[in-house]
Amino acid sequence: MLVDLDVSSASASFLMDVHSEYTTMEASMNLHRLDASFWSNLVSSTPHRVDVLQAPGAMRFHDSLNGERVRHVLRFARALYGYIVVDLGRLNGVSLNLTEEVSELFVVTTPEISSLYEAGRVLNKLLDPGITGGRIQLILNRLSKGVSRSTSDLECVLGRPVSATLGDYSSELHEAYGNGQFLDERLPLCKQTRQMVATFLGVAEEPKPPARTGLGLFRFAGVGQTPH
Repeated sequence: MLVDLDVSSASASFLMDVHSEYTTMEASMNLHRLDASFWSNLVSSTPHRVDVLQAPGAMRFHDSLNGERVRHVLRFARALYGYIVVDLGRLNGVSLNLTEEVSELFVVTTPEISSLYEAGRVLNKLLDPGITGGRIQLILNRLSKGVSRSTSDLECVLGRPVSATLGDYSSELHEAYGNGQFLDERLPLCKQTRQMVATFLGVAEEPKPPARTGLGLFRFAGVGQTPH
């Protein structure tokens, strides 16, 4: 399950080819109606075996989400999916309200100075006592070969170990998205991503898509810049 909470963007809906009139906003405003039947009308199933609850920004600009209501939506969804990925977008009042709900919190940044500065601000806030109950993982995205050698220097700057790195394949991504496709699975970036996910899940190989069960066992959330 992918839950998108960006109030001003439709990127996830575009990339997943989702076309729906319902968003996280409708789910949060109809808590009294949430059951399996109503939920099936809210989410969009994709050929990739991932259900998507798209962001408010996919339909309207600047709808204001209520963090407490979204918290109840996530708790409801937890009973329907083995894995839930929540794109928290930029750190704000709503995303901060939800950090206690996640078991793994991913801060994604690129190596540019301005991005590292913002990542440092986010990390400092998340490390405040009582902010999050989950582990914080730092991911460096779009890392060129030259920068990858100085990962230890970046760790010193941010005061946090780097959990994973992803290479810079911007041109390949632009070409794939322009053709309405995902990246070729044979590309190194796909292998890097599979290995990263397998490591976070504690498995020795690429995890297979989980069967839908009645118990949510693991939750993810991301803060900061959206990864590839």
